[in-house]
Amino acid sequence: MMFLSTGVKRILLLGLKEGDLFPNRFIELLRETGVRSALLLGIGGFRRALIGYFDQEKGYEKIELRVSEKKAIEVTSLLGSVIYRDDERYSLHVHVTLGMKTENNFYATYAGHLIESEVYPLLELFLIELENIDHSKLKSAWPHRYR
Repeated sequence: MMFLSTGVKRILLLGLKEGDLFPNRFIELLRETGVRSALLLGIGGFRRALIGYFDQEKGYEKIELRVSEKKAIEVTSLLGSVIYRDDERYSLHVHVTLGMKTENNFYATYAGHLIESEVYPLLELFLIELENIDHSKLKSAWPHRYR
């Protein structure tokens, strides 16, 4: 087992608006704010979401969720981490729990890795920026994030 200790540099409150694409717009905001390592929390809504379930042998099994105009997929929980890698790319690891009303007027809950989404009507994000991450140690603890 390996652990790292760090502190909180700052907390940012970000808002994505209708039509913004996640993760594209989120990565733009990371660049604009200079965030390199962070924890991510969020709530809000999507019009469309692509989520994945990881299978060790097959990779991601993907499921696309969509709702009609003027309806939203409820983002009841969004939780993840952000790492800025040595190759100058962001590595995001984001999980979501989503709720929606089905065509049969039942309510359904979906959960998995958030691959991409279209925001509707908004997405409130809470970004907890971390201080002084030792990436050489983090690579040992989380090697999959640096591949």
